[in-house]
Amino acid sequence: MKEKIRELITQLDETNCIINLEENGLHFTPALFRYDNTYQIYWNSLSQCREYNLEHLIEEYDRLLKILSGTFELKLVPKEDFYNLRRYQIKEDIENERNSKDENNLKSITRKVEKYGGTYVINNSKEIKLLVAACSSDEDYYYVYLDIKNGEWHIEYDTCVGGFIPLKGVLPDCHYQKIINLIMEKARIDYKENLIKYIQECFEKLDSDMLFTSIYI
Repeated sequence: MKEKIRELITQLDETNCIINLEENGLHFTPALFRYDNTYQIYWNSLSQCREYNLEHLIEEYDRLLKILSGTFELKLVPKEDFYNLRRYQIKEDIENERNSKDENNLKSITRKVEKYGGTYVINNSKEIKLLVAACSSDEDYYYVYLDIKNGEWHIEYDTCVGGFIPLKGVLPDCHYQKIINLIMEKARIDYKENLIKYIQECFEKLDSDMLFTSIYI
């Protein structure tokens, strides 16, 4: 296996990557990427790039492959093929959790977004944000927020671990409305449809995150 790894690494550049494609075609990590003089051994979206000398890189990748069970084949593929596989796997995982007969985190998060989406909440960083959706990476679930910077709306993410504190229905209506008024003073006026389109377009450009709830504005 080490000789196969060595052979493929010599062909690595910034347009391709090495994947270990299992028989079912769904499991393909750890993958190996090259960025200038650094490499990334990719397990999930938290994987970091680092510098390896060649022999250390081969040893480490071979060690990780030995952890796996089943039959797989190392392949050199265009990065877009990897991104497509990852998007497909995230979509499959979402559907499996959504259709499961058992209670799970995805269902619980979906209910919270359905209840509080489109309202201002306090996130894990104790900041007031507009909760608009929830998404999944290949590693975790995230709440999707809108925030205002320099008068423009921007998307932010926050792990679903720890959740958020709702404000609507907790604060008196007059106080909640004051918060909205103060926030909106900083923002340019935008139509609901424009913001939904903005969020959709942002996620269409991503290769590691996928919405699993509706968008609420």
